[in-house]
Amino acid sequence: MNIRLSVIVPAYNEGENLENAVTKLVQLLEKECTDFEVIIVDSDSKDKTWDVAEELIKRYQKVRAIRQKKRKGFGNGLREGYANARLDYVWYVDADLP
Repeated sequence: MNIRLSVIVPAYNEGENLENAVTKLVQLLEKECTDFEVIIVDSDSKDKTWDVAEELIKRYQKVRAIRQKKRKGFGNGLREGYANARLDYVWYVDADLP
């Protein structure tokens, strides 16, 4: 199937969960999509979320991250992610993979 998918991962204090979530997402998307991108949107977390996001960017070519300094929060994170999505379809996943 020809699927080009942007996946938004809103995150706030998800330093413990983010690496696992993004790694699993990338593995799935590599199998199922023609093209994909993962967009981490960090709402200025107080833990190591941003540090983890930067490491994931280095590890995976198709991962990007945005750090919100203003207009933080889940809803604004989604808006920011949708505004920066580049592909045909957009989906979001919580960083703790509920």
